[in-house]
Amino acid sequence: MPRIRILPEEIARKIAAGEVIERPASVVKELVENAFDARARKVEVEVEDGGVSLIRVRDDGHGMEPEDLKRCYLPHATSKIADEEDLLRIRTWGFRGEALSAIAAVSRLTISSRAEGALLGARLRVDFGREISFKECGHPRGTIVEVRDLFKNVPARRTFLKGPRAEGSRITETVKLLALENPAVDLSLKTRGRLSFSYERQEGRVGVLAHLTGLSPEDFTVEVSERGPYRLEVILSRSDASFPTTRHFYFLVNNRVIKDRILLSAALEGLSVAFTRGKHPALLLALSLPPELVDVNVHPSKAEVRFREEREIFRLVREALVDILSPRVSLPTPPGDEEEDLPLGPPEGQTAKETRSIEGEAPAESLWETKVAEPGALYRPREIRALAPLGREFFLCETPTGLLVLDFHAAHERLLFERLRESYEKEGLKPQKLLLPQVLTLSAEALERLEAHRAFFERLGYAFDFAGPQEILVRTVPALLGEEGVAALVEILEEALVKEPGRILHETLSRMACRAARKAGERPAAREIEDLVEELREKGLNSCPHGRPLFWEMSLEEIRKRFGRT
Repeated sequence: MPRIRILPEEIARKIAAGEVIERPASVVKELVENAFDARARKVEVEVEDGGVSLIRVRDDGHGMEPEDLKRCYLPHATSKIADEEDLLRIRTWGFRGEALSAIAAVSRLTISSRAEGALLGARLRVDFGREISFKECGHPRGTIVEVRDLFKNVPARRTFLKGPRAEGSRITETVKLLALENPAVDLSLKTRGRLSFSYERQEGRVGVLAHLTGLSPEDFTVEVSERGPYRLEVILSRSDASFPTTRHFYFLVNNRVIKDRILLSAALEGLSVAFTRGKHPALLLALSLPPELVDVNVHPSKAEVRFREEREIFRLVREALVDILSPRVSLPTPPGDEEEDLPLGPPEGQTAKETRSIEGEAPAESLWETKVAEPGALYRPREIRALAPLGREFFLCETPTGLLVLDFHAAHERLLFERLRESYEKEGLKPQKLLLPQVLTLSAEALERLEAHRAFFERLGYAFDFAGPQEILVRTVPALLGEEGVAALVEILEEALVKEPGRILHETLSRMACRAARKAGERPAAREIEDLVEELREKGLNSCPHGRPLFWEMSLEEIRKRFGRT
């Protein structure tokens, strides 16, 4: 019996719809981009129930003739591609002829439109891929598309959607990104009848970035670089307006928001001259190039592209950022002006000898000398003795068997991690109430993670309320972190540390411990270092939560061998 069969058209269209229309935000994106291609100057979006019950997109573009309206929802119907060569020079936002067909297959779709110069418009109604009615009607110039009961005929797909709040935040974020794509169009979004986002074209892309990041337009600089056929616009926030993650990195290729590893890698390398690890600016890279040098047809939702000259683009982005940031980087401190690394302080049972500088300044600790214990005082010799700092990250310690080099930050982080884990497993982390609750604006993905793991975060010591489409109000944080707990929460959510259920606890507590641990470059007291090393040995800990070693030891025997004394 033959096993291969031709699928019925209805099933094939549902499958195709699943590739193009992932969720309500995908519908909004496709419809607004169609309005852009219709040369609209104003686009209004309205949604109900996170876009599941209703999505309405209204534009003042050039509209459609009745004949075009009647065909627009059919598979592969498009006004943007006529032959194979057009695929190599795509300059429009939409081009595949899949969007309206995919939407029509999984919703109740109504399209009303009137072309410029026509006396009457027309209205088309399609229910789940089948035309229900088509008639003339009065209508302003432009097009109105209404999508109702999305995925009602595909219940399995509906079960994968999040709640109205999460889907609504996805739509909000999508609309803001669409404003980045085409800043020459007024764009607004209403959610449940209330205006949740409004952009006017005089704001420009800097204004959109201000909406996205919460910064002021004055916080950004704009630079343009050109090399051969490439033009790169860079919009960058000032150095002190940074974020703990790369959440506010945005990439545009020929006015289309995309995700691309080449651009991301080049951006990170270029930014490294001015931004340290854990500090990232808000960044927009808008790359313009001839359409034949980029393939935009490699992803169903047009979220990725493929460049013909990847290396050239990598160099362009990296060098443009280095050129912009180099003036911001402070020059090295002249020799003789740098601060000297003083000894850690005297070991137990010793005191510092007071010395004075030539200028007669206050005494400084320079040498350790033995101090005679007071009569009756208890004295217990320690196995570990802190000696001196080594660079910014390490400390030298003497042990009964030799020399130990300690990574203090990593060691402190591991001990905090163990304490956090013990507290979490017993009764949860102790919360600390914030003096003033803080409002956080999160990405749609972060909000979804927070909703999915709310009980987990509450056990960590966080208390929060949802305060808007993309905002939460944080009331308490883990007591161990204090104010740092707010930044830690953003990092955990935005960097998707909770995406794997089996690693949620480990990754989250690891990030919290890293936040709370003493940082490289700090100068702890000798006693603190000695206590830390002894605790590590007692607990048998030798690596940080990320797997890196905490210390390195060299025995006296090995030292003697290196000096030829054996």
